[in-house]
Amino acid sequence: MVRFMTALVTVLAFLAVAGESLAADKNVAAAKAKAKAKACAAIDIEQTKRAAVVAAAVPAKVEIETPVRSLIPQAPRERFVVVSTTWCGPCQVLKARELPDLRKAFAVEEVDGDLVKSHGVTSYPTVIFERDGREVWRVSGYTSAETLKALAAQK
Repeated sequence: MVRFMTALVTVLAFLAVAGESLAADKNVAAAKAKAKAKACAAIDIEQTKRAAVVAAAVPAKVEIETPVRSLIPQAPRERFVVVSTTWCGPCQVLKARELPDLRKAFAVEEVDGDLVKSHGVTSYPTVIFERDGREVWRVSGYTSAETLKALAAQK
């Protein structure tokens, strides 16, 4: 019977130690679960704060005050296209004397005649007057700014 009692005490002692170990493991697991829950809650709070900051920074409805078409550069309603070359004497005189005065009242685009064949120019200088993107008239040869302005004033 002593042996039985010794064995029983040994078993009970083992169970007590194992029970304490199990209880400690449960406490550790519970502590880990609590720590994980706190970390998740902290992350959720940070994400909520960040979402609130982003929501405050970005307006819910974006309104466009300026129409997109107004942002695209438009060609002037009326303009002169001056087709000239570097080797043409009258072209150089027209550029030096008449174009500065003409630029005060109209948009002027200079085109190199050696590079552009699309305007159908056969002599230089040629001044083309355009209204709303369409050719209204053209003059070949040296022409004064006053004459060009007078022609442009005719409808």
